[in-house]
Amino acid sequence: MVMKKDISKIFKPNDIRGVYGSELTDDLAYKFGRAFVFYFKTRNVVVGRDMRLSSPKLCKAFINGVIDQGANAVDIGLVSSDALYFATALLNIPGAMITASHNPSEYNGIKFSLAKAHPINGKKDLEVIKGLIEEDSFKDCKRGKIIKKNILDAYVRHVHSFVNLKNLKKMKVIVDAGNGMAGKFFPLVVKGLPIKVIPIDFKLDGRFPDHEANPSKRKNVLHLEAVMKKQGADFGVSFDGDFDRAVFVNEKAHRFDSSLVASLIIKSILEKKSNGKFVYNTVMSKVVPEVIKMYNGEAFREKVGHTFIKKKMREIKADFGAENSGHFYYKNNFYTDSAIITFLIVAELYSGYGGKFSDMMREFRKYRKIDEKSFKLRNKDGVLLKIEKYYSKKAVKVEHVDGLTLYFKDWWFNLRTSNTEPFVRLNLEAVNLKNMLEKKREVIKMIKKFD
Repeated sequence: MVMKKDISKIFKPNDIRGVYGSELTDDLAYKFGRAFVFYFKTRNVVVGRDMRLSSPKLCKAFINGVIDQGANAVDIGLVSSDALYFATALLNIPGAMITASHNPSEYNGIKFSLAKAHPINGKKDLEVIKGLIEEDSFKDCKRGKIIKKNILDAYVRHVHSFVNLKNLKKMKVIVDAGNGMAGKFFPLVVKGLPIKVIPIDFKLDGRFPDHEANPSKRKNVLHLEAVMKKQGADFGVSFDGDFDRAVFVNEKAHRFDSSLVASLIIKSILEKKSNGKFVYNTVMSKVVPEVIKMYNGEAFREKVGHTFIKKKMREIKADFGAENSGHFYYKNNFYTDSAIITFLIVAELYSGYGGKFSDMMREFRKYRKIDEKSFKLRNKDGVLLKIEKYYSKKAVKVEHVDGLTLYFKDWWFNLRTSNTEPFVRLNLEAVNLKNMLEKKREVIKMIKKFD
């Protein structure tokens, strides 16, 4: 029976994402479960979910699809995305995470992973799965079973292994869990450590009543900044809904661009190991490749998106990877991202530094970069063509690795379509604040003019 409904909208370059009920339904989740088992020919699938209101139903439907297709579903319950990746490595089986990550509350989705946290081939694999769902000709199978599994203790031991816990000194940290999975997992990881936590929004609530669980947007970090100004702490951190993004704030309530945090970690790795390899995405600050070069590492630039970063890291056996959105990837974490590992590493580096958090980050503040800005345009492709035509004659270099990037003597900017939302994203960086603000106004004016 061929499906008549157009489901192409929920297929993103890296995973499945859509509005629950109208775009992503329980019936579709069931068929995703069947298609995943059929296509990857697996006998077992580990399944986790986040705290979104629709996640229990979607997870149940997906699991029913898995067992109706003849495989066993290993249900690890309410977990973070990095815990799901860890489980695929621990159990050596493929997995699926029911989550929409940082998206607003009406969204949900599915992140897929192969055994040992290997990423799927986003374009190729998702296209085949889409075809299987549209064809909808799954045959009756001997049903698999549901196996409940608790991976929490093993997960905590794993993330602790990335630092020497004895190096951690007493510190006070403000933590905004955003009503997401950090509210469950962060306390498990820091239990017994010399870290006094001032919690914000630790209650799991898929409605996100305080703010969207997306710390990449400045407005969603304002609560954390306000608490920092009022109560004070060594530093602060904000996490997204599925606990795989981390954004840091210093003792002055200043939010740091992820490029600076990446630079700090890269420097620490290269001080211990020469000739390390590092992957960063196309919209990160120029300071990242400069730090890699300064400390004798190898830099590799890649498109935005976790499947692209993971694939590149595995290909070159990179030590570390980073994205502008607050994703940080580690070789010894099966080349996947982890917000809590990043927190622990930053806490250990801060413990060893001995000064203020703002001073520790100062050497990396060479440029001024805007917060990523999003535009809902009527003619996305047309705008990018007109922008390129207008600026290309003045540019030192024009690049199409990921959207459109134009480089000039003292600044650069990138325009690209979002992988998960119907927007065009603008990133821009300049040598100083005045130049950055001037060019930001100019480019935004041209975007609006050409739309």
